Amino acid sequence: MEAFRNNNFKKFKSGQIGPVNVIYPNGKLDTLLLQTQEVWTGVAWSVSAGMLQQGMEKEAEELGYSVYNTIWNTNALWFRTPEAWCANGTIRAPYYMRATAIWALKHAYDIGKLQGGNENVCY
Repeated sequence: MEAFRNNNFKKFKSGQIGPVNVIYPNGKLDTLLLQTQEVWTGVAWSVSAGMLQQGMEKEAEELGYSVYNTIWNTNALWFRTPEAWCANGTIRAPYYMRATAIWALKHAYDIGKLQGGNENVCY
């Protein structure tokens, strides 16, 4: 999780718009395919939930906030959350259902709180 956070999230747009799918260790984007250059909403929420389950609460909130902020404030996508977006602001597949993975994040958060906080909450 830490390697993914440091490379795909922090090196991509300084962690401001979510984690990119593929990035080289030097911080250069893989531009061979469109999908490699995208942030996938459902994947980002799922990674955030996984971080939370691994006790990385601060990191999960930072990644989750970047996705929320991109959807809600930066791109004003509100109720038409897309499957993906690129660094240049283009979006693909608005109204995409996999973005509902946000509920996995809520579940991980709720389970963690029931177990007393920052413990590992994997099943």
